[in-house]
Amino acid sequence: MTKYIMKKSVMKLITISFIFLLSTCNIVLANDVRWNVGISYFYANINDPEYDFVDKYETLKNPKDQFKSISVGLSKFYDNNFNWSISTNRLFNSEIKRSVKIKSDGLIFQNETKITIDSLLLGYRIKRFNPSLIIANVEASKFLYYNNSLVGYENKRAIIPGINLGYFATKNFVPSFSYILPNKELDLEGAFSLNINYIF
Repeated sequence: MTKYIMKKSVMKLITISFIFLLSTCNIVLANDVRWNVGISYFYANINDPEYDFVDKYETLKNPKDQFKSISVGLSKFYDNNFNWSISTNRLFNSEIKRSVKIKSDGLIFQNETKITIDSLLLGYRIKRFNPSLIIANVEASKFLYYNNSLVGYENKRAIIPGINLGYFATKNFVPSFSYILPNKELDLEGAFSLNINYIF
């Protein structure tokens, strides 16, 4: 656990340094690059080979236990309607809490998964709509608890593509819907998120 905490501290330091470099670019290209902040509500369909979910839709019934995150990043819009955005949620995210049943013995455990996402979006604006391709660097840290005691830990990461559809409700306010494609490395059968973004 100590090693994990140290790793997360190093990752936060790297992220802060990354944001500092981005902010420097923002100053240099003040007329072209804009800050963005987003709030996301995330649902993932997982098919883990070692356990089943006691209730597949548990987190939809208990939104307070669902994965929520705040992302920060930069966006650039071109005169020809092409645009790109980069963002990370490494500084502000929550854990997904779900009850799971081990396939081998039927015991019930509590699974807590923390997901960090660094993403690149390549988009093209069509009037108020902004469809984009997503390239996401996803890291999933899973903690398994039994009777409130930590009994297992697993960390996986993968580069996953996806699609996003944003809508410019105003010049700055952009709600969007994202779909992430299935990925075997993360036992992911697909995921989606509802996002609210503000572009400064």
